[in-house]
Amino acid sequence: MRRSASALGRRNLPVSLSSAGESLQHDLLKLRAVLISIRAPRGSKLSRTRAIAAELSATGRHFSLRSIYRWRERYLALGGFAGIARQVRSDRWNPKHSGYDFLISMVDCATRACHPGDIRHAYRQLKPAVCYETFRREIRRIQAQLKGEGQ
Repeated sequence: MRRSASALGRRNLPVSLSSAGESLQHDLLKLRAVLISIRAPRGSKLSRTRAIAAELSATGRHFSLRSIYRWRERYLALGGFAGIARQVRSDRWNPKHSGYDFLISMVDCATRACHPGDIRHAYRQLKPAVCYETFRREIRRIQAQLKGEGQ
């Protein structure tokens, strides 16, 4: 008789990788593509690169040939894995608002924004000196504070 997963106590196992694990897996796929591209014999680089792109597409990730060539250039120019690893923006998670007017516009956006599209629209209009993720996080934080005061 076959036992179910819940009967074996496997109900609470994580289904997917964490974002850090997914990022590392993505970077390792890029590294593998670069190393295969570098080691390809002369005259077969294009066919090998196309095969790598097809293989990555089969795993659910689509990358163009140009992306693989750029990864290769950065790998060789910057001396290794640091050239192709994802870079964290310097202003991410560190909002440095410029003045009282910007704060007023952030609060105004927080009161009006109901959907992610509203936040994107406000981000494009304001053109702040922070990345979109930081802007979105600050809007959601202000909304939570306003919601807490309203109760």
